[in-house]
Amino acid sequence: MSDAIYDDVTRVEAMKRERVEMTVDIYESADSVRDHDFTTKTNTLQPLQGTDERIYCNSFYYMSNETKNWNDSRRDCKKRGADLIIINNKEENDFVMKITNKTAFWIGLTDIEEEDTWKWVDGSELTSGFWASGQDVEEPKGGKDENCAVTYLTHNPELTGWHDVKCETAYQWICEKSILPFIQP
Repeated sequence: MSDAIYDDVTRVEAMKRERVEMTVDIYESADSVRDHDFTTKTNTLQPLQGTDERIYCNSFYYMSNETKNWNDSRRDCKKRGADLIIINNKEENDFVMKITNKTAFWIGLTDIEEEDTWKWVDGSELTSGFWASGQDVEEPKGGKDENCAVTYLTHNPELTGWHDVKCETAYQWICEKSILPFIQP
């Protein structure tokens, strides 16, 4: 092998090693890697021991243990460098329903700007949702009083799906942050 090729291979390997080391440093500093089972085939990782943090697909999730209104919950997520969760598809909704264990959690969905125009916290409009329906209930139904969404309502356990509720009510919340910037070159 020529010296030039050897130098190129060595430089590329060093760059790869540095990238891996930087990624590990980022995860370790955020305590988001420890105790995860990276061998799962579902791309769902086990929760950290003693915390309410999880990783699923390309996002890191924080689940609160306390309750706040929607605005204060979103403010807490922002302090963490995240935002309230945006549920992109059925698989992510199923994941959220599983980890919330039939407990109401704020999600990043509201129609506070314009009635019946539901938008995610990133400004995108809801194109399809997982609203609760059945037993004479068809969500969203709250009119001008209920402008924020939760994952589930414990007083209606037979209805699975999102509910619109008053934004001033206190619920737990889920923050979401993409992990892609930490793992992509």
